[in-house]
Amino acid sequence: MIKKTFLFRISGIVLFVIGMIFRMKKIPGSLPILLVGIGLLVIGYVIWLYGTYTRKKLNANKDSDTEVIDS
Repeated sequence: MIKKTFLFRISGIVLFVIGMIFRMKKIPGSLPILLVGIGLLVIGYVIWLYGTYTRKKLNANKDSDTEVIDS
């Protein structure tokens, strides 16, 4: 299964590039596409950072539990 963060980031990059191409060609209605792309990129990275932070926190708790058991 493809992770959500990967899907958000890839679709955000694609929409961002499409929006930039439309902006360069001065096609009306390109700003919402560009903003949706940026929004998806931000959402993808926020979810990824939250997952990384949560995993670090869980690993730190597991390490402290094992230290208490060992002593």
